[in-house]
Order: sequence, then C-alpha cells, then structure tokens
Amino acid sequence: MSSYEIIGSGDAADIFALGEDKVVKVYRRQLCRPSVEYSLDDYDAYIYALCRAEIYSYKKIQPYEKLRIHTPVFYGTVDPFEVFPLLKFSKRGYVKGCGIVLECIKGNDVKIGNLGVTEQG
Repeated sequence: MSSYEIIGSGDAADIFALGEDKVVKVYRRQLCRPSVEYSLDDYDAYIYALCRAEIYSYKKIQPYEKLRIHTPVFYGTVDPFEVFPLLKFSKRGYVKGCGIVLECIKGNDVKIGNLGVTEQG
C-alpha cells in the first residue's frame, strides 16, 4: 500500500485502510504525555500493554456470538512498521508491534462506556 492516509483517529491509535474491507489500528504514544517524564522505552511498554489488552479482549469474545456482533471482525495482529514502513519516521510516535487488523466498518464508532445504562441493555 502506497498511501498512509489516516481514516480514523482516537486518543491512543490511528486507523489506516488496508484494503479488502480491512483496517489496521496502529497504537501510538498518546499526544498528551503524562506530567512525569518517563523514558520512551517505558512509555512504549505502557502503550504495548494497552494494545495487548485490546487484542486479549477481541480474542476472548470470539466464541460469544451475542457479543461478537457488536465489534468489528478481528483478523489478527501485525507490526505496523512492516505493513507501512514509513511510519517509523512519523512524528506521531507509533509503537512497534502495536497493530491490530480489523474489519472496516463505515460510520462513527460508539464507545459502550459512553452509552446510558438503558442503552447498554
């Protein structure tokens, strides 16, 4: 893929089109860094742990169809620097090994935590 256009963005990750109705969610150092200074290795380890927690969640819900239908299809993980080599040089602070391949769902996402209790069912 020659274009690295960000098609979505959140607090901790950017979304890149992969083709074939798939995207890669690429974790980055959050733009708002904590007030205490950490080494980049420590900070990357923190972001890596956030990414792994999300991967764990996708894997855990796979057997449960009633939950799975509320999430994009999880295809696996990638190192974003292997898929998009020029991201290594981005000033956005992407973290090695922190890419999740997901189904591309058009529209706006809704975080479950942002829904009212009655909407959550």
